[in-house]
Amino acid sequence: MAFSLGPLDGLVELIWSITGWQILALVCLYFAFIVGAVLLSALLGVVAGPTHRPIKGAHVVITGGSEGIGLALGLEAAKQGAHVTVLSRKVEKLQKAVAQLESVATDKSAQRISYFVCDVTDAGTVQKAIGQAEALGPIDFLVCAAGAAYPGYFLEQDIELFERSMKLNYLGTVYTIKAASTSMVARGTGHIIAIASGAAAASFLGYSTYAPTKFAVRGFCDAIRNELIGTGVRVSIGYPPDTDTPGFEQENKTKPHECLRISPPEVYSAVSVAQCLWQGVSKGVYHLPSPDLVQNQLINMTAGITPPTGSTLVLAAISPLLTVVMRLFGCWADYVANGYGKALKKRE
Repeated sequence: MAFSLGPLDGLVELIWSITGWQILALVCLYFAFIVGAVLLSALLGVVAGPTHRPIKGAHVVITGGSEGIGLALGLEAAKQGAHVTVLSRKVEKLQKAVAQLESVATDKSAQRISYFVCDVTDAGTVQKAIGQAEALGPIDFLVCAAGAAYPGYFLEQDIELFERSMKLNYLGTVYTIKAASTSMVARGTGHIIAIASGAAAASFLGYSTYAPTKFAVRGFCDAIRNELIGTGVRVSIGYPPDTDTPGFEQENKTKPHECLRISPPEVYSAVSVAQCLWQGVSKGVYHLPSPDLVQNQLINMTAGITPPTGSTLVLAAISPLLTVVMRLFGCWADYVANGYGKALKKRE
């Protein structure tokens, strides 16, 4: 008696009928398509991509620039000879940051280091601070680094915390870019840099207040990158992994145990993160790299219609492996979260 797979019989016969030469032809066609896509992407980049401005001598304005990644980005810019203006809420922290920036400036007599008080959750305050910064000189690089994470269990967190997080992390970015972009477009030059998070690529238990705000930043940047591509204004977005900063130390105080278990164990220095981000900026890429090489590739896998970082051919070659890595990480996250869910049900 012959074994039958029913409706799948035709598919099985088709697979068995494919010859080695046909497989080779399909593989060649696939790689020809990839090469064609790379060449077309390069051509479009030459035609539509705005030119890059060197950091030396440029005016760099950074929200959240008094500490953490924002300050680290300012220090790297000052070391490269930029004029740096930092914006934040507290004068004491800003003054301390300015002292640090002045100490690493390569040309202390020529470089301008400044600060202005700014609460990015207030659109009027942001508009005023950006105007004050522009009075010192056109903004060449705008870095939106202000933000915070408040990890916790969704079932235990108040709605107010979700609203506060969205206003700080997402709307704060929108307010800042809105205030500075008009003059950039009028000049036909400028570089907008939004600092998102690795949580904008993968979210899990503990980050229900935080990750959606960073996903929102990513969607916003995807849209304005495309909208501004013909204006001469460049847009980039960065995805810092867990980074040793005062903010990270604070968020660990409320981070659920399961969140700690799911999160990758590596914690990177703010200096290494800032250096990677500026390296990406100097190359004019959209998705800025981080020191976490695996995370960089996972973000490339989810780049959608935006240009990935690095070689499209390499990405195509390692995509099967990355798919497995993402699936394994997802299984691990679900395994840990399942234990939390079972424990929760027992308490009820």
